[in-house]
Amino acid sequence: PAPDIGTDERVMAWVFDEFSKHKGFSPAVVTGKPLHLHGSHGRDTATGRGVLYAAREFLKASLYTNVRDTSFVIQGFGKVGGWAARFLHEAGGRIIAVADSKGATYNEKG
Repeated sequence: PAPDIGTDERVMAWVFDEFSKHKGFSPAVVTGKPLHLHGSHGRDTATGRGVLYAAREFLKASLYTNVRDTSFVIQGFGKVGGWAARFLHEAGGRIIAVADSKGATYNEKG
């Protein structure tokens, strides 16, 4: 299993520890653990980074354009959306709106 809404490194470390108590040392049983408990470097940003890679490849293959020439709207600004917005912005994309469960904001200039 991997972290989801309402879970974090601490919860995943607990799952790893509990499982290991019954089945022996098993670091591969869950992802999202802290680095010092056999977690993976970059795991916390991996899904958001994947959004950048997927968007880049989609834009290139289907629309014949690139991230730099595209405006984006981010629905959900948690563990994935926040990182996706950051990576898209760093790649030259323009984030024109973001929204989460508490509201939304829009700026046509990004």
